[in-house]
Amino acid sequence: MRTTIILLALLITFASACKTKSQGGGCCSKNTAAVVGQTEGKVSHEYIASGCGPVILIKSADGKDTQVLVPSTDLPKEFNKDGLTIKFNFRLLRMPMRQGCTTGQMAEISDLSK
Repeated sequence: MRTTIILLALLITFASACKTKSQGGGCCSKNTAAVVGQTEGKVSHEYIASGCGPVILIKSADGKDTQVLVPSTDLPKEFNKDGLTIKFNFRLLRMPMRQGCTTGQMAEISDLSK
């Protein structure tokens, strides 16, 4: 009887120690690179000569740094104009850069608007 009580107490202790607490959204919500809301950036043809294609330049809030996004797919014709300011959503991708690109980050661009 005493052995049964001790084993039961140990089992309860181990079971309660193994529980994990989930913080809203489960396992996959913590590791997403999606940016929520509209981001404003400027289309640039600065790297076309090297074979990179059009990129989108995003200035930081303080205006000191610029992030270069390389779209994973071609921009629609109406948005592929050098110097055009656009609004969009993006998600950074972990994939190889296009041949000819030496700067920036590959990104999936969605919800484009002028």
